[in-house]
Amino acid sequence: MSSSALGQVDDRLSRVAAVIVNWNDADTSIRCLMSIRAASPEVMLILVDNGSDQDPWPAIDQHVPGTVLVRLVRNRGYAAAVNAGAREALARGAQNLLLLNNDTIVEKGALAALLDAAERHPGCILGPKIVYAERPDLIWSAGGSLLGSMCTTRHLGEGEPASSYMVERRVEWATNCALLVSSQVFARVGPLDEKYFIYLDDVDWCLRAAAKGVQTWFVPDAIILHDVSLVMRSRKLPVRYYSYRNHYRLALRHSAYWVRPLVIADALWTLGKAGMRSATMSAYRKDPYYHARTRGVLDFLRGRSGPMSAPDVAAAMPRAATAD
Repeated sequence: MSSSALGQVDDRLSRVAAVIVNWNDADTSIRCLMSIRAASPEVMLILVDNGSDQDPWPAIDQHVPGTVLVRLVRNRGYAAAVNAGAREALARGAQNLLLLNNDTIVEKGALAALLDAAERHPGCILGPKIVYAERPDLIWSAGGSLLGSMCTTRHLGEGEPASSYMVERRVEWATNCALLVSSQVFARVGPLDEKYFIYLDDVDWCLRAAAKGVQTWFVPDAIILHDVSLVMRSRKLPVRYYSYRNHYRLALRHSAYWVRPLVIADALWTLGKAGMRSATMSAYRKDPYYHARTRGVLDFLRGRSGPMSAPDVAAAMPRAATAD
C-alpha cells in the first residue's frame, strides 16, 4: 500500500519544494504557483526571477503570499536559475525538488503520484505525464528518447492520445518542464550545466545521471498541463540558435568516442552549406531563422557557451516581425 493510502501525503508534501523560473512573465508564473498551492498547499514555493525588467515581487506577494523569491540581477539562463532555486530549496531543508516551467499547471494528485513512484524507484529522476493545456487528452511528453548516434532528442508520445501512455516505465531522459528529484540525487548528479543557458540542459543532466547509475522513470499517474510560453513564442530566433548550438554540444559530450569526430564533421558540413547558400541565394541571406541556425553552429565550433550575443539578438529580432 502506498504512503498516500496510509494518509502520509501531507507529511511528504511538506518536505517538497517547487522551483519555478520566471522571466518577464509574472502572470503566467502566478498561475503556476496558484495551481501548486491549490493542489498541494503544503509544498514550499520558490520562484526564481531571472533578471526580469520589472520586479515581480509585489504581484507575487499579493496573489501567492508565502512564496520565496530568489531574484537574479540578470538573465543567467534557465539552467542557472534552476540551480539557484535548488540551492535555496536545499538550504531551507527540502528533501525533494519539483522542477517546473512557469507555463505548467499542476493537477491535483500529481505530486502525490510522483512521491509514490519515488518509493517504488528510490534514487531516481521522475517525470510526469505532460499533456497540452488546451488539449489534455493529448501527450506533450511522456519522457524522452535519443535517436541515432548523434543524440537527436525526441519527446515520447508527442501528439498521441494520453490514454495510450498508462504504463510506468524507464526512459532515457525527462524534460525539466516538470520533474521530481530528491535532494540526494540532485547532490549526486550535480547542478545543471549552465553553459547550455537554455534547451537540452535537462537531457544532458539525465544522461549525466545515467552515467552515475541514476535512472529516469516516466510516471503516468502524475498529470501536468503544459501551455506554450508566450515569452518564448515571441523569441523564435534565439530558440533556433540554442537548439542547434546545444544539440551539437550534447552530441559531442554524450555520443560514443568514435562518433565524436563525426559530430564536428557534421557541424562543419552544415556551416559550409550555409555559407554556400548565403553566397549564392539572397533569400537565405535575408532569412533571420537561417542566420540564427548558422550562428548557433558557428558558435558551437568556436566553443562559445552562455547566452546568444546581444548584437546577434538585436540584429535578428527586428527582422523576425516580418518573417512569419
